[in-house]
Amino acid sequence: MRKLLKFSALAFFIWIGYQVVYVTPQQKLMNQEVASRETQNTFVEGFEDAPTTNALFRSDWSRWHELIIQDNNFSIRRPLKYCLISLVDCFTNKAIGNHIEISTDIRRRGKNALKFKAAPFAKKWFGDSRIAIRRQLFDFGKDDHIYFSGWFYFEGPENKRGDEADNLNDNLFLSFRARNESLRTFGEPGPALFFNFRNYIGLRFDNWSPQMKEAHQDLLNRTQMPLNEWAEVKVHLKLSDLESEGLVEIWINDTKIIGERTQTLPRADMKYSILEVGVGSNLNLKHGQTMYVDNIAVSPEKFID
Repeated sequence: MRKLLKFSALAFFIWIGYQVVYVTPQQKLMNQEVASRETQNTFVEGFEDAPTTNALFRSDWSRWHELIIQDNNFSIRRPLKYCLISLVDCFTNKAIGNHIEISTDIRRRGKNALKFKAAPFAKKWFGDSRIAIRRQLFDFGKDDHIYFSGWFYFEGPENKRGDEADNLNDNLFLSFRARNESLRTFGEPGPALFFNFRNYIGLRFDNWSPQMKEAHQDLLNRTQMPLNEWAEVKVHLKLSDLESEGLVEIWINDTKIIGERTQTLPRADMKYSILEVGVGSNLNLKHGQTMYVDNIAVSPEKFID
């Protein structure tokens, strides 16, 4: 029995090491492509001129570059799927679970928006239920400013004071990431917007040890994210590894909900090079999450209308 336990523990750590260390041939190709491309810190996306989701992943790198799909109800595969290298990896099946699709009925402006559907958290394997898209080639570093604006539509219970499990607690929906080249973390570190309690949003810094300070709303004057309607979210980050120089500002529909000085870079030499949008984490055991996004803009200088 003791030998079996030792073998199981060894197999477990080997599996963890594989997940963290192993780089697939597709990932190597992606890293080579990223290194050869010119960065550009301005990006605008309205999801127009995209009859299918595959049209969002173009070989000229002008739109989105990666799809993350992790539905542990049926799979323990590595979550990253590299759409630019192999478009077949962008295929998602509604019948299986997590998927994205172009929405023409629920949209903020124009003809299209992008819909994300995440299944409930199955709790069978490591990791949570995720469906998100990523764009690389950003190059935000110390003393830079990041301005983000975008429109979000979250499906949720009609009664906001109902069962807390029916709300959006702990779910991520927007983040900037740094490519992780070390074993210090299990994922790319970076700031992420998340729901911390009954549809109130805050900002935390994922995948870094020791954990950086989170930015929360004032407990006595909080604003909820509206459900079942479009809401504009704006974020301004001043990047610094020093608490006295970093800045986090967040607005919902032009109401400022967070504004505080805080450390926004784990290290002075770190760069945020990835934008991730979608259901970044659904930990609800009973309910899936559906969200729509439209009219995204990223800029190093000011908000883009």
